Amino acid sequence: MVFNFIFIPTLLFSTASFELIKKDSTITNKFEFPKPTGTYALGCSTYHWQDNNRQEINSDNIDDKRELAVKVWYPAKGSIEANSQYALDQQEKLKIELIAEVKSGVGITIDSLDELELVRTYATEKAENVYDKKFPLIIFSHGSGNSYTDNTAHCEELASHGYVVAAINHTYGCRSTSLHDGRIVTFKRPEYSNGIERAKSVDTWVQDIIFALDKISETNDAILNSVDLDNIGTFGHSFGGGAAIDSCKSDSRIKATAGLDAAMFGRNATQGFNKPLALLIGGKSFEEEVSDADLDEIKMSRKDFEAIVNMVVIDNHVLFDNMQQDAYKINILNAAHTAFSDFALLKMLPTIEKSGADLRSGPIEGRLATVIVTAYLTAFFDKYLKNKDSSLLEDKHPFDSEILFEKK
Repeated sequence: MVFNFIFIPTLLFSTASFELIKKDSTITNKFEFPKPTGTYALGCSTYHWQDNNRQEINSDNIDDKRELAVKVWYPAKGSIEANSQYALDQQEKLKIELIAEVKSGVGITIDSLDELELVRTYATEKAENVYDKKFPLIIFSHGSGNSYTDNTAHCEELASHGYVVAAINHTYGCRSTSLHDGRIVTFKRPEYSNGIERAKSVDTWVQDIIFALDKISETNDAILNSVDLDNIGTFGHSFGGGAAIDSCKSDSRIKATAGLDAAMFGRNATQGFNKPLALLIGGKSFEEEVSDADLDEIKMSRKDFEAIVNMVVIDNHVLFDNMQQDAYKINILNAAHTAFSDFALLKMLPTIEKSGADLRSGPIEGRLATVIVTAYLTAFFDKYLKNKDSSLLEDKHPFDSEILFEKK
């Protein structure tokens, strides 16, 4: 059993985007993620930064400083082509995770998931950027035990619409990452049943977001020089959603934030605040049965587990109720927790699809889930970082049968 936040080895709607939903998912020589619908081609580049002001509390070496890898997607020159291999630095560990997810997957092996290597995305490494314009910055925070590539489809869609998107790989909180000396470090699960330890972990991730923002602000290179530092937002999934929201509360430079089935683990997490907020939540999240054996494996009581689940399932609604204005709640009725990540698409890989596993994304069709999430993210950030109104945020949308929409 794998839980995203307790990880055990975890726009406007257009005719064009509707066609993405209906594409055949059969793999021949490649499996393409939905093509971004914006006007810009995509580039990407990865940065490695060290925070000399913070000790790495997860390391046994007291001299280790906090290090972060940050992947940046940005508007580039050229055309949008599906020519990039997906999550190249994460693939082997991701295969292991997918096998763990497919509980009924008899006969599924590492070799049979080689089809993961055929997944193609759209950003070209170090492509020439659009250097004569400034673009708003959006910082992304992944779920606990996941990685900075796990929401590639969302990040690429936003970048195609004229955003620089920086995804943080939270060291020791991600699937794996490489340090400056070549060491590979993997996920170290925090003590989630302890409220103090949970809050500490969130604080670390919030500091990661603020540190990444500082580095982006001061780094002098062609890509990061295209960032409009007057228009900054954050978003995140699960544990990272809570961190993204907390970073917006605590840093005046961040103007708006969005949570994707966010886990409200921080201090005063459900307290309202005076900045724009979008909460996208899953109507089917955490409905699957969790056995006592599953809980024994993560050394957690059922009472503690249920309390933590409530921080996702209930506390998003509490936070929304405590907001006064500029708040949106989009409940995607048939989506479960991982539908707010690339797992919604990866469940369509033939080996996984044949197994019947939905990777905890729920019954929603994977491309539809991705289109809905990216549509609302784009509309929300367009409104508050670009001052562009969208009918999606005014109760006028094509998703009536798929969502419940509320706003303040």
